[in-house]
Amino acid sequence: MLNRCLAMMIRGYQKYISPYKGFRCAYAVKHQSLSCSEYARLELLQTGVIHSLSSIRQRLHDCKMAAITLEADKKAQRKTDYLNCCADGLSIPDVSCSSCEMGDTCSVGDACSGADACSCSL
Repeated sequence: MLNRCLAMMIRGYQKYISPYKGFRCAYAVKHQSLSCSEYARLELLQTGVIHSLSSIRQRLHDCKMAAITLEADKKAQRKTDYLNCCADGLSIPDVSCSSCEMGDTCSVGDACSGADACSCSL
């Protein structure tokens, strides 16, 4: 009985809260798998509250690690995009970082060698 009650509460979360959060489950995004809430719901229905707690806890930990990995990947991509803004370094007299949505104008005299070469923040 408790299993079904918790599963219904999770379903309510999925239907009425989750769509308005503005982001998806990191585990589901990274692994192209079920969201953590769907995993927890199914686990509760299949194995019960007591037996499912450790696997749900592990899944939430894995989701946290996936979120950290996705954020690091996003930062690396932004840095790559930023450095591509200053492509070929000294061969371009002035490169506008605004073309990369960075804001300021950079001087290639800086050689565009670092993340702050254009005086733009990532």
